[in-house]
Amino acid sequence: MSTTIGVQRIGKYELWERLGQGSISEVWKAYDTQQHHIVAIKLLLTQIHQAHDYESRFMRVAELVSSLHHPNIAQVRDAYMLPARPIGQARSTLAYIVSEHIEGQTLGDYIRTLTRTGALPPSADIVRFFTGIGLALDYAHQHNIIHGNLKPTNILLSHQHAAIHGEAEPILTDFGLAQLLGYTNNTLARRSIDTMLYMSPEQAKGEAGDQSGDIYALGILLYLMYTGVFPFQGNRPIALLTQHVSATPLVPTRINPNIPSQLSDIIMQCLSKDPEQRFTSATALTVALARALNIPLPQRLSMTAQITEEIQAAIATTAERPTTPVLSLPQHTSVPASTPDISNSIKMEIPPSNGRENSMTDAGATSEATATIIQQETSTATEKKTRKKFVILLSIFLLIIFLASAVVAFFVFAHYTFPNLLPSRPAMHERLGLFMEPVQGAGKNNVLF
Repeated sequence: MSTTIGVQRIGKYELWERLGQGSISEVWKAYDTQQHHIVAIKLLLTQIHQAHDYESRFMRVAELVSSLHHPNIAQVRDAYMLPARPIGQARSTLAYIVSEHIEGQTLGDYIRTLTRTGALPPSADIVRFFTGIGLALDYAHQHNIIHGNLKPTNILLSHQHAAIHGEAEPILTDFGLAQLLGYTNNTLARRSIDTMLYMSPEQAKGEAGDQSGDIYALGILLYLMYTGVFPFQGNRPIALLTQHVSATPLVPTRINPNIPSQLSDIIMQCLSKDPEQRFTSATALTVALARALNIPLPQRLSMTAQITEEIQAAIATTAERPTTPVLSLPQHTSVPASTPDISNSIKMEIPPSNGRENSMTDAGATSEATATIIQQETSTATEKKTRKKFVILLSIFLLIIFLASAVVAFFVFAHYTFPNLLPSRPAMHERLGLFMEPVQGAGKNNVLF
């Protein structure tokens, strides 16, 4: 078997089996003849005259993606671009990205099985999948890398990466492909319908977008898993792009009344046209899902929840002391007592995204005060520790000096002979008017006055 461009071997890689094919790329299972292991190779064919900076952009994106090291992200191992060659009227180049090969079905296969049976996905599966996906996305976003092409076929369910419980773990692939291709009208026209189904309104308008676009794609994914249909449908690219930009999707509970209303609200928040109204991070979305589905937070997220509760306690204490200007909260802020604010915890780990406001949890209104509280408490604790450490070190230093001085004094004065500064006894007696006379019958001298 060979690729569409007639290649059976690329460098040290033997192409074994084609795993997938799109309008601009192919994915192959290949064999590394030097390292002797199986890898996955994505081949990208691009015409040079359509992207004059493609080579430099490809190498830059490949370097960024290869720097990602996360248990829920397929590790990129190699990237290369072959010299351009003529194809028809244009000159094209073949670039490829090599990553670890993940055995297992895709999330798309999992969703198709649910659709055929008509059953809702198990809540524990949803929380487990979105925990891994959310942590991986937030990790990449912290490194200024967005996925931009998030869809079920790019999420693999791997048992070789399974945790102790043995359940399949989601592994994200195809990071950075959207940044590599760009968002011009020309590249949008070449994207597949499968990709456009998950495209954010910003991408549909030809904008680069940011991490909120990945949150939007997760909302599409949730909508499909719980209703069995896409929120926006159509066979023509222009129709799909227009719906993403301006159409309002049907509320999930209208399609499937068995969906909890709180879960439906979460999905609709992800699909907001305004990026500011979506969740501030993928992990915040996961925490909201766990609470809406009444599933205990996984251990990987439990620390985040604990930090959230501590932050809320600090905010509540601050609200009772309005005389401190820097810690006062806005008048419209509401901090629920029963349901912890799921978004502020994420701001402990991830830089704020332009002050996005979480409409479901009112996180945006308290984010500035929360950051101030954390910074002030951290600064105070650090100063106390520094002062205590300084006092201890100074005391130890002075004690060492005292002991050293005592030891030196002992050895010096133990061997020192002090001079006799007093005159001899006879001379002293004479000077004092004393004299010695012998006494009969005495064996020694007696002093007489």
